[in-house]
Amino acid sequence: MVGRKGGTFQRYTLPHLSPENIYTVRSEPHRIQLNCTSTKLSMIDASGALSLYDLEARVTEEDREAKVAAGATVGRRMAVEKRDVWDMLWASDNEDMVCVMEKTKMVVFRGEVAEDPVVSLGYLAKFKDLEVRPGTVCYFFLLVMAMFHASVTVTLTVSDPGGDSG
Repeated sequence: MVGRKGGTFQRYTLPHLSPENIYTVRSEPHRIQLNCTSTKLSMIDASGALSLYDLEARVTEEDREAKVAAGATVGRRMAVEKRDVWDMLWASDNEDMVCVMEKTKMVVFRGEVAEDPVVSLGYLAKFKDLEVRPGTVCYFFLLVMAMFHASVTVTLTVSDPGGDSG
């Protein structure tokens, strides 16, 4: 997937780099990320708005007015929209789950349904097994405080109870 500032994404087939599809969005992408199966894309635009796209969506009979053959893959914008988003991370083992950081809240989406938000300020590092695991969130503000205040000591211990080093 190649994203362009003008709002187009070009999908290529590997290893031959054959163009597969072109998707167009309405805003300027700031950050994009694909899910674990490369079937869905999340995008944070320049204004901090999150949008999710299903890249494998097919044209239905209602869409035939657009003069596209029924059954063609065209993608669709999912019914998920959030403002003031600054981080996102797809689950590494579930193609439908994405974790989003909005202001001071962490929200997990299962498809297009949001779970209850949780207060959090950490940067997401790993999302697997239906949870954001302990030791996989970096609290950047603690590191910045340590840089500017010589009297502040920050000790960060990261352990993986499951023994998974990935």
